[in-house]
Amino acid sequence: MNDFVLVGQIVALHGLDGKVKVISDTNLKEKIFVVGQNLYVGENYQALKINGYQISGKYDLLSFTDFLTGDLVAAFIGQNLYVKLSELHLAKDEYLIGELIGAKIYENSKDLGCVKEILKGKAYNYLKCKNRKEYLIPLIKEYIVSFDREKKIIITQGVEQLMDLK
Repeated sequence: MNDFVLVGQIVALHGLDGKVKVISDTNLKEKIFVVGQNLYVGENYQALKINGYQISGKYDLLSFTDFLTGDLVAAFIGQNLYVKLSELHLAKDEYLIGELIGAKIYENSKDLGCVKEILKGKAYNYLKCKNRKEYLIPLIKEYIVSFDREKKIIITQGVEQLMDLK
């Protein structure tokens, strides 16, 4: 199991004091973007400790301990941000949206394919899935029964009926 989960991307600097603009569609922001929490940037997962957090329009603004100037964080622009699952202490029924990518989907023991990506919708997000063809599953409790983090398996209900509509 990969312990790192994608939670956003640094897209720009915000001011001169080392704040960065992050675009993030992750859930559980109240557990991820917390002062003192570690985030990891780039392919080498460089650790960054959150020093400050606020929301500004569609952006999450973050600052990091030891990176308190724009010059120090400029190299991170365009890089992905990850969180380490083992550091979050999630409840058994909690999961990050990013964990669902690559998960197998089953309903009534039938293999419905796997999650290719998460699409953001106006009302809620969708799982873009592929079996013989692509289809979307609304990411709501009505359809998602459970997620097994260790096995990367999503159990659904009512999704077969959605697939039959197409």
